[in-house]
Amino acid sequence: MTLTIYYDGQFWVGLVQRQTEQGLFATRHVFGPEPSDGEVFEFVNRDMDRLIESQTVAITLEQTQDLNRCINPKRLRRLVNKEKEQAGPSNVAQNALRVQLEANKKERKVLSKQEKLEEEERRWQMARDKAKKKHRGR
Repeated sequence: MTLTIYYDGQFWVGLVQRQTEQGLFATRHVFGPEPSDGEVFEFVNRDMDRLIESQTVAITLEQTQDLNRCINPKRLRRLVNKEKEQAGPSNVAQNALRVQLEANKKERKVLSKQEKLEEEERRWQMARDKAKKKHRGR
């Protein structure tokens, strides 16, 4: 699990990525103004696990690097410096966020349509009851 904090032009954003057997899960947390160390520490300890566990859609990845293989310390240092120089999130993480947002959108759409139908049914039933009350004495 990795947490990348970057400035997107308006706010400081934390991007959490978790890689499992199913694929890559990613979520985003907006810190607002520049977060202090305490805010980041509190986020990591309290909210990060809950946020990443709530993600349901993963992007599948093809592993090109064997994780069990030892990495030369010089190469590892170069990789770390390369990651530090990256301005923002990776394309894979952005794709994972996009897929999750689309899944959430579809779920919201289904729920709102169902609520709308239930509301229409309730109003129709109220109108029927009102009409029956009017004609009760005939």
